[in-house]
Amino acid sequence: MNRNEKLIITNFLPMIRWRVILVILGIGLTFSACEKECYFPEDEPINNQPVEVYPSLKLVNELKESWRPIVEVSLVGYEFNSLNIEPNGGSQTFTLDKGMPAGYENINVKVRYKQASTYIATRSIIINLKKGNTTKITLKGGSSEGQSGIYLESSP
Repeated sequence: MNRNEKLIITNFLPMIRWRVILVILGIGLTFSACEKECYFPEDEPINNQPVEVYPSLKLVNELKESWRPIVEVSLVGYEFNSLNIEPNGGSQTFTLDKGMPAGYENINVKVRYKQASTYIATRSIIINLKKGNTTKITLKGGSSEGQSGIYLESSP
């Protein structure tokens, strides 16, 4: 080897070393980026407080008469007034973010709807709630001939 060839090789060695180091770091980061479950900062407690997950309640009005909107729903610790959940599939979801002081089981839910222009009727149902899940309550039935009346049905 002559002197020029030694000079060229000597100048390229530091560049080759850096490229090798960067390739090794890249491969290491690629395989260690996620283990079985990836880390998401939003899963961490805020200010060292655990993140609370609340249940939700979805109310659906499947009555056929257009003059029967749901106007109110109430359960332990909650009262939602001045609602106008329209018949024929209208719905609204409520997050129960104040917690449930009496627990999540055997919760009595009262749904009030217009029976006539000035008369408000009430139907009740007992449900179980689960943190992080939405429980659906559906107002069904009707007062026309052949129907079994108006009732509530729930599904988790």
